[in-house]
Formats: sequence, structure tokens, C-alpha cells
Amino acid sequence: MFTKLKLAVVSRAPGGPTSPNPALGERALRLLRRNDAPFRAQIRALLRAGAHGPLRIMLPFVGGPSDLEAALALVAECREELRAEGVEHGRRVPVGLILEIPSAAVTADLLAGRVDFFSVGTNDLIQYLMAADRVDPRVSAHYQPLHPSVLRLIAGIVRAAGAYGRPVSVCGEMAADPLQALVLMGLGVRELSMSPSAIPRVKAAVRAASESVAREVAQRCLDLPTAAEVEAAARSALAEPLRQGAEDVRRLVELNQ
Repeated sequence: MFTKLKLAVVSRAPGGPTSPNPALGERALRLLRRNDAPFRAQIRALLRAGAHGPLRIMLPFVGGPSDLEAALALVAECREELRAEGVEHGRRVPVGLILEIPSAAVTADLLAGRVDFFSVGTNDLIQYLMAADRVDPRVSAHYQPLHPSVLRLIAGIVRAAGAYGRPVSVCGEMAADPLQALVLMGLGVRELSMSPSAIPRVKAAVRAASESVAREVAQRCLDLPTAAEVEAAARSALAEPLRQGAEDVRRLVELNQ
């Protein structure tokens, strides 16, 4: 059985794209280089809120070490401003980043030592890695969460974070799918973020699974050449916890009717 697992509900701050091709344009942290005022106001507010309860700052759309350094410098400036102004604020608010651009994921070992945590945004990360828009029916078949390249990239992120003792969470549709969640757990992921409706199914499957079996399956999947072969192997090896988890959810629904 898995002894440690965190499930969280995902929420996002509002914001709009500014480019003709938003997915590849000026968005999120890239706007910092044009105007840091909105970011400064948000970071100051978060740091002030940190004096009244636990929170974490997660930096979006980091492309690599240079982006991270620019963002961390701004956080440090905001901390110093609040200190100089005598404004109450959280002295130790954890700062992390969401890995959603392949260039950041590949350099995870260069980023891990500079942050407190990683979150892997699988929806965007897979789209960029596979060059496939998951909502475009013409190419959505190329959006493959269990593609070996995706699993190898996530495994590398987990290793990089582990070298510095940093926690790694995974959000996106991968985390909300029981089979894929078990593969992620086998790769060493211990925190999953998903919509509330997905929690019972994933939680039941994880509870029914053996950590050693999931780890063995995940390692075997890393050596398979195609997403179809990975899914077939994982579904076969994890058939019992998936079945038992689905049955547990069914019984829970019946009890609540």
C-alpha cells in the first residue's frame, strides 16, 4: 500500500493571453520582462497573506534557469520592500514552479536547488512535448500521456527534485486518470492535483495498489517504445487494483444514494 499520498484541488488565477498564438506567445511569467508591476502587486499581496496562514507561491510558465532567476529576484525585492516599510508579511513563504515547458523540465536538475517544490503541469507539458493540441480533433491522437518521452521526462523531474529533497506534485488530466495516476506513483510522484470529482476514483485505485508493483510496472514502461504498449502493459499489470478501486467507488456511491 502507498503510505504517503496527497490529493489537492486545482484552482487558477484569472488572466488572459496577449498573443495571436497564446500557447506559444507572451503569457504568464513572460509578461514580467515587459512590465513587472502586476507581478509585484501580486507577490506583495501573497507575502502579506503569508503572515496569516500557510500558502505557497508557484511561478507559472518558467522556461528555464534565467526565467526562474528573474522571478526569484522580484520575490526577493518584494520581501525587502515589505521589510523596509515595516509591513507584516510571511518570512518563509515557499516558492516553487510549475514545469509545463519542456525546456524547464529538461533542466529540472538546474532548477530544483533554487526552489522549494515542483509541480508538473501535464496538460501543457504533453502538448508542447508532442507538438499536439489536445482539443484539436485533427491532431489530438498525438496527445499521448503514456508516451515513453512523457514518462521519461517525469521520471527525470522526480530524480532531480529528489536530489534536493524537493516535493513533486502532478496536476492535469494524467493525475485524474486512475491508471495513469498509478504509473505516476510508480515513478515516485506522491502528490496529485485534480478536480474534486476525480478524487474518489484515483484514491480508491491507489489504496488498492501495491507500491512495489506500481514501481516495477513504471520502470518496465520506461523501456517500452510506444504509448499503446505502455498502456497495455500497465493495464494488464494493474488490472486488480483498478478493478478493486472501481468496485470500492461503486459501493460508496450506492451507500450514499
